[in-house]
Amino acid sequence: MWELHELILWLRAVADATPNRPDDFQALEPNLRFKREGTGDNGRIDAYFTWEALPSCYVEVSDRVNPFVITFTPGVAGLRYFADGLEEALHQFPLRIAEEDGPARRFQDWLKTQE
Repeated sequence: MWELHELILWLRAVADATPNRPDDFQALEPNLRFKREGTGDNGRIDAYFTWEALPSCYVEVSDRVNPFVITFTPGVAGLRYFADGLEEALHQFPLRIAEEDGPARRFQDWLKTQE
């Protein structure tokens, strides 16, 4: 869950062309990565799928060496709409904390500083 919130923040930073933000987003599980190319309405987002996230047509190990890439050109309004939709969907799921000092706990503490 907390990684989705990080993705929301990244999408909004891309939409707003926030300086000093990374051009890509990758969660702990490296099966899906997003990379920004360009800014504004002409910018694009490349989604890289590897291993378990690959479409079912990629069944051979040799097919899994190179990621499967889908390119999106959502524009600024589309990025904001997607980020808002993700955030709304996240409200349905409570944050679970598995560790006293794990990444989810640190993220929850960070969220409190943002209010």
